[in-house]
Amino acid sequence: MKPITLLHLSDTQFGRNHRFNRQPLSDDESVDTLLSRLIDDLRGLERDHQLKPDALILTGDLSEWGMRSEFEEVETFVVGLVEALGLSRDRVAMVPGNHDINRKACEGYFAECAADEEEPREPFWPKWKWYSAFFEQFYQDHPGIEFRADEPWTLFEIADLELVVAGLNSTM
Repeated sequence: MKPITLLHLSDTQFGRNHRFNRQPLSDDESVDTLLSRLIDDLRGLERDHQLKPDALILTGDLSEWGMRSEFEEVETFVVGLVEALGLSRDRVAMVPGNHDINRKACEGYFAECAADEEEPREPFWPKWKWYSAFFEQFYQDHPGIEFRADEPWTLFEIADLELVVAGLNSTM
């Protein structure tokens, strides 16, 4: 059996304070981003050590505050990385972290419930509004991969690698 090489990334925290996510000032300026640096490092590992990831695992805190604009940055990063690695999207496993929930959306949900004289229902789904939108968009061609409010985990089955990743949702 061939060994499996996993690339595990955590705490990218894309958002206003992300150090390596700036736009070029002009068309001539090179962009120094986390993606460009990571791709350079991964190409070096493949060239020098014949190491190339078979799967990508993203665990928590992809964004800074769970905002739509942050997940747009996350999408640019993850899609760019997957394309650079030549991986299909079903070889990516991701789970949210506490920075991936939108606290403002959660507060709004509680306020709406109070206004309607209803009890908020766990697990307070609106907090995942932008994470789940990103997740759905990313896996749209892989209907078996779902992020569900009623499950505290997501199973990622990668059949050709004989690998299953159980992503435990710590934000329940």
